[in-house]
Amino acid sequence: DVIKDLPETEKFDFVFIDAGKSHYKEFFGAALAHCSSQALVISDNVLMKAKTVSDEYDPMKKYKTNIRKMREFLAYLTNLKGVATSVVSVGDGLAISVIEGIHE
Repeated sequence: DVIKDLPETEKFDFVFIDAGKSHYKEFFGAALAHCSSQALVISDNVLMKAKTVSDEYDPMKKYKTNIRKMREFLAYLTNLKGVATSVVSVGDGLAISVIEGIHE
């Protein structure tokens, strides 16, 4: 909530996202507007105990919405111009994004 009220001139070199899984894309977008060139953005828990990889890890369909939203977020990250992202399967998964330049 705070980032929305920051002046546009406020820039960050590092952002860590660990919040509501269904809203990661919104959080990333809000942070992106305040990232300096070469900023590092870490998004935590993107694999959700492998649930984003395969539906078999959510047999009761308890996390269906979060899984869909996280998959959408990962697709968004990997196709975002001016941002290089790697997903690392450490712990519950990390998306490591480097802001390379102009982003859309």
